[in-house]
Amino acid sequence: MKTREKKNGHSYIKNLFFPPLQCNLIRPNFPSKSRQPNISEDITIEILSRLPVKSLLRFKSICKRWNSLISDSKFKFSCTRHQLIIKSNFYLYAIDEVEEEGEVSLRQLPKPMEDMLGLLQILGSCNGLLLVSYSFYLYLWNPSTNQCRKVLKLLNSSPGDRVSSRVYDISGLCYDSFADDYKAVMVFGQVALVVSLKTKYWYRIEFPYGGELKSGPVVDERLHWLVAHTEIVCFDPWTEQFVEVPTPRARNRILGLGVLKECLCMVQCFDYEIEVLVMKEYGVGESWTILFNLFDNVVGQTHEMVSFCYTKHGEILMAMDEKQTLVYNPKEDSHRVIQILNDDYYYVSAYEESLVSPSHYGDLCGGQWRRSEH
Repeated sequence: MKTREKKNGHSYIKNLFFPPLQCNLIRPNFPSKSRQPNISEDITIEILSRLPVKSLLRFKSICKRWNSLISDSKFKFSCTRHQLIIKSNFYLYAIDEVEEEGEVSLRQLPKPMEDMLGLLQILGSCNGLLLVSYSFYLYLWNPSTNQCRKVLKLLNSSPGDRVSSRVYDISGLCYDSFADDYKAVMVFGQVALVVSLKTKYWYRIEFPYGGELKSGPVVDERLHWLVAHTEIVCFDPWTEQFVEVPTPRARNRILGLGVLKECLCMVQCFDYEIEVLVMKEYGVGESWTILFNLFDNVVGQTHEMVSFCYTKHGEILMAMDEKQTLVYNPKEDSHRVIQILNDDYYYVSAYEESLVSPSHYGDLCGGQWRRSEH
């Protein structure tokens, strides 16, 4: 009931009653903070470790936590992702896949630096980083992220703080996990020059091996080379010495070294028979195991053969004399030879997909190069 009164010429509403407003509001059912899913860091890392590099680079901008996890130097993929890079006379390519029908999927790569107009050399590969020589400089390049860093200037002589630019017999790149440092190794005759790219030390050590030298892979942090097609030697970045790796008792001609399923792999030849072996327990000569044999008159005349990696179909890719590629099918015990490029010559190098950044190494990191007494 409403009444109106007048006081001092003004009207007032007395005992005004409004019934309560009946409203049924629909509220979104947001979970409370205590009920929000809490994924552990270990599970997050496991999920991220299965993603391709391009996705991870995008996901770094999602949140600070993910950026920190992905940028951590200890971040590793759930399994090693081997890739092949091909250098022709003027271009760089990545092999995305080799189909069972023989078709090869190639992807042209940008050069490490835009101003690299001439020829460049790939001197070594380790943990996804390639050691590249161009003009009078050495570079570290990650093809997966396309990050590149100039690490060392080469001069015509070695006055004390630089490396000679004269032609070296062989070279490579390895990683010292104890010092968290990458080391470039270059051989000039009977002398090996070792350059630590983070601590910026360099030194010379004796290289007591002669004969034709062929590049090999990094296994168990050790850089391997083939000497005179009969011996395998490795540089140990921890002891900073060269040591011989035991080989099978049957001393056949070794055609090349590679890696298969994280094991050191060698290809040797006897007459027209090709034998592919893996060292299942590193450093143990008795652990060399025959993986498969090839009987082929044409293949048997190969002078150099290097095993690289498995395809998604489980086939094994092997380079022959830097001109052709052999594809071996272990299920059918068959093989075929394919031509990846029409060029007369091309160089194939294996590397791993990784997020390792070269930005912490080399000349642009400050400090002077120093010679270490050895």
